[in-house]
Amino acid sequence: MCEHQLRQALPELSDGERAHIARECFANMGTGAMEVLSLPRLSREGERWVVLEHEEVLREAHAQGKGLILVTCHSGNWELMNIVVNRLRIFNLGIARPLQNARLNELLLEARRSPYLEIMQRGAKNAPRQLLAALKDRKALFYPIDLDTDTQSVFADFFGVPARTPRVAASLAL
Repeated sequence: MCEHQLRQALPELSDGERAHIARECFANMGTGAMEVLSLPRLSREGERWVVLEHEEVLREAHAQGKGLILVTCHSGNWELMNIVVNRLRIFNLGIARPLQNARLNELLLEARRSPYLEIMQRGAKNAPRQLLAALKDRKALFYPIDLDTDTQSVFADFFGVPARTPRVAASLAL
């Protein structure tokens, strides 16, 4: 599957170059897994492990007295976000897809939570109210989106293939 996707996204590269990228992707996933296991230590030593660039942009936006909508692609380890929000001291509501394994899901939710980061699971019955209440309370919504998820979406071209792209962030902003 990965080879097909890389060939589609990067047709100009050789098979060897795409294989190298695939290996690096899997190594990055291993790093992310180790970061999750190390979250207690990483959180205590956050300044050492996480660099926040252009912090003033977030602070200026938050100072306007409204909620924030922080959208990012879901690449990398967003569990490290709790280090960032603790440094900023801006309350956040993160939106996450629940895992199929209930025990693993609860462990991951606990690892993701922090004094400034609460997690709302996508698809929760009260999700729309929670999102609006968070914005009204001047919180930031942290929304790492995936393409082609089974949520209210619009279709966007992704390397020549139509992919569902969640629209909740744009709807909330409007």
